[in-house]
Amino acid sequence: MYIRFESYLRDRDYPYRLGIFQAAFALRGNDAVAPYARDAMREDIDWFKEHLPSPDYVHF
Repeated sequence: MYIRFESYLRDRDYPYRLGIFQAAFALRGNDAVAPYARDAMREDIDWFKEHLPSPDYVHF
């Protein structure tokens, strides 16, 4: 069983809110986000990739 946390960001093609990982991936390439915040997001994403199992397919 997985729990999906959502952000306030929405996908432009679908009515769903982005999950927190999707939002982090989208924001880390955004120049409006301060470099220290992008670095922190990269570190957090890397930690989760190493320590948290992820589903093999998308659940909605």
